[in-house]
Amino acid sequence: VKVYRELRPAPYYFYIDRSREVDEDALAPLSPPLCTPNFVIKLHAILIREDVKNTIAWMPHGRAWKVIDPAEFETRILP
Repeated sequence: VKVYRELRPAPYYFYIDRSREVDEDALAPLSPPLCTPNFVIKLHAILIREDVKNTIAWMPHGRAWKVIDPAEFETRILP
């Protein structure tokens, strides 16, 4: 006997587009004091920097990011 799952209509995810919302305090710490920041926090800290917007930046829809200049990213941001 085969069991088939019910096919839900697309889109079947819950997503809130926050790409146009303004972060009132972009420099506020995202991790508690004395804790090592995780990947997401480190990535966010990089993406909000104005001096790297030609190297790595948010995509226009705000749901993804893109490394624009991989060589610059490796030599300037990763170390």
